[in-house]
Amino acid sequence: MRRYVAMWFMGSMVVTCLAGAVTAQHPQEGQLIMALDATKVVDVILDLRKFLYSDQSLKGQVAFGKDEHKIIDGALEQLDIGKPEGAVQLLQVSEEKGNLKHNPNYWLLLAYAKHQLGDIDGARQSVRQLLSIPKLETRLMLSAWSVLRELGQTPENEEGKRVRGVVVEIDYRDRVIIVAGYEDGTSRLLFGEGGGILGEKEDFPIESLVAAKELIRSTQSLIGKVPLEGMRQLPKQNHVRFALLTTAGIYAAEESIDKLEKRRSPLSPAWTAANQLLGILLDFIQARKKSRLP
Repeated sequence: MRRYVAMWFMGSMVVTCLAGAVTAQHPQEGQLIMALDATKVVDVILDLRKFLYSDQSLKGQVAFGKDEHKIIDGALEQLDIGKPEGAVQLLQVSEEKGNLKHNPNYWLLLAYAKHQLGDIDGARQSVRQLLSIPKLETRLMLSAWSVLRELGQTPENEEGKRVRGVVVEIDYRDRVIIVAGYEDGTSRLLFGEGGGILGEKEDFPIESLVAAKELIRSTQSLIGKVPLEGMRQLPKQNHVRFALLTTAGIYAAEESIDKLEKRRSPLSPAWTAANQLLGILLDFIQARKKSRLP
């Protein structure tokens, strides 16, 4: 039995562990082995859950765009007082514009300000500039495409069918755990009653990068078989919800743990891959905890 009661800061990574018991092993194929002392999903986890899906509106993304950069914060102030033209002028004529070209918040804010002025083409162009940022994180790329869809642009057919991220939500006896993996190897882990792992992929063990990419590969064949997402609800008791993130939208399906473990579902390979990633991340939490013991 493992018991974690801690919060650690590792560079840009935050590992928050539950005041509860978690046990996990690397399971046999298709099998989940865990016990999680979580009886509900707290509000902060529900808020973090939204970011895993990378599909917030343009306005919603700008609301979280405070950057501690004087130009961006100045443009936000202009928007707050109802002057989008002032925000555009500040962003476009600033001498520091060149220093901000690799800042996603800059392009999102410029897109929003132009949208407020009715310049839809200009807003789309700004978002496309965001997509041109080198080595852009997959979640940010998905967020940008979500905005482009909002602005009326859709990806090419084959591009839109490519799975870029997978969010797996597990309800085991009314206890919730969420694990997500993305095409670039980043991953996330959230516990229903609070806690999880957030950070840059460089902070995670190499095994998790491989497992996250395997989770993506395990779901690619499901495109065309899984419907587009409807209501985004947590799974029913003893069920698992799989959400496949693409630039064209989100596909989602739910299945019982019983069918997944018995390999009676087309989602079973994804279940196996999700368990592999989950086990690696839980082992990582345990290793970080031990490394900080006196």
